[in-house]
Amino acid sequence: IKTHLFLTFIFYLGSFNGVLSTLHAHELASVVIKELLERTKIDPKEVSEVILGQVLTAGAGQNPARQASVGAGIPYVIPAWSCQMICGSGLKAVCLGAQSIMTGDSSIVVAGGMENMSKVRLLDVHRRLRLAAPKTYAEKTWKDDSHGRIIALKNTQA
Repeated sequence: IKTHLFLTFIFYLGSFNGVLSTLHAHELASVVIKELLERTKIDPKEVSEVILGQVLTAGAGQNPARQASVGAGIPYVIPAWSCQMICGSGLKAVCLGAQSIMTGDSSIVVAGGMENMSKVRLLDVHRRLRLAAPKTYAEKTWKDDSHGRIIALKNTQA
């Protein structure tokens, strides 16, 4: 059995809270996928599967890979799914795509990773406590252990 894998990659770069900060990861990925298909002269209907990794999916909506594939012009009937394996998500997506081709399940797979750190919902406990909670509540409920960690105190009454 002969298997052919052709790897082509395209990526986008930006800076934190820069000009791309208002776009969701799937919107950025849509542009990249569309450009990939144009450069390789692959008809979107020929794609067998889309696998995209994304570490921080909170607030991204359902199945960001589907959103990215449809945004790039790949038909709804083409399977698209997201994988999450922390920092290895994009690489895992590529490995899964290669496996799908090597086993004969797919012929053309779009695989990779996507993220927009400017859109990620970051938790800043200190800021939240300073802005939202009464001072006494914040002082009684949370303790800083001097190593940057915040510990919730048990059985604390405000």
